[in-house]
Amino acid sequence: MITAPTTDRLVRLNQHTSQSRLYDSGIAHGRDNTPLKYHPLIVPDMETKPRYHSIDTNLDLHTMNLARTSKTFHVVILGGAFAGIRAAQDLENLMLPHMVTITVIERRDRYFYNLGGLRSMAKRELIDIVWLPYDNIFRYSHNRVMQGEVAAVYPNSVILKDGRKLDFDSLLVATGSIYPGPCKIDEVSYKLGMAEQHRYFDMVKLADSILIIGGGPTGVGLAAEIAT
Repeated sequence: MITAPTTDRLVRLNQHTSQSRLYDSGIAHGRDNTPLKYHPLIVPDMETKPRYHSIDTNLDLHTMNLARTSKTFHVVILGGAFAGIRAAQDLENLMLPHMVTITVIERRDRYFYNLGGLRSMAKRELIDIVWLPYDNIFRYSHNRVMQGEVAAVYPNSVILKDGRKLDFDSLLVATGSIYPGPCKIDEVSYKLGMAEQHRYFDMVKLADSILIIGGGPTGVGLAAEIAT
C-alpha cells in the first residue's frame, strides 16, 4: 500500500494543462558544446508539447537555487508510460546535466504503447512493435529507468517491494490508469504481454461475430480495424 507523503515535494502531473514548448536550444549540447543525439521513445514531432506548471515553478526555480550550491537535484518519477516518460524527457531538456538526476520507476520491463496494442487485435504484425525497450530515451547516462514496484512513499524517499530505497528531492506520480484488456495489458513481462495479445488476435480471427459496446473513438476505431 502506498502511503502519501505530507509534503509539498510531491508533484502530481496534470495532463490537462495548456500546451507550450519547454525546450531550450542550448540543452541539446554536451558540456563541450558537442551536439548530442538521442531517440525519444514516444515523443512525436509536434508543434506543441505539454507544459507542466509544477515542473516550471516547483522544479525549475528550486533547481536553479540548488545549482548554486553544486547540489544535484534528484527527481523520482513513478510510472514509465506516456506521462512519466514525457515529463522525464521534458525535464532533462529543461535543465543542465549537472543540475538534475532523473530516475523513472516502472514495473514493466518494456514500454507498452496502448493505442497500438488495441489495433494489434486486428493486425498481428503490430504485436512485435508495441513493446519498446527503455533504451536511449535520455540524453545523459546518469538518468535512468529502473524496473520495480513501489511499496511505500515517504516525504523524502520511496521504498520498492524488493526493499530498495531511493531518496528524492521531488517526486512525480505518473502511475496512469488500469482497466481490463485488450485495451491495456497488465503483464509485467513483455513476453507474457505479447502472448496475451496473440490470444486476443486469435479470438478475433476465429469469431463468427463480434459485439463492440461503445461507439466512441476507441470502439469505432477498433471496429474499423477489424472490418478492414
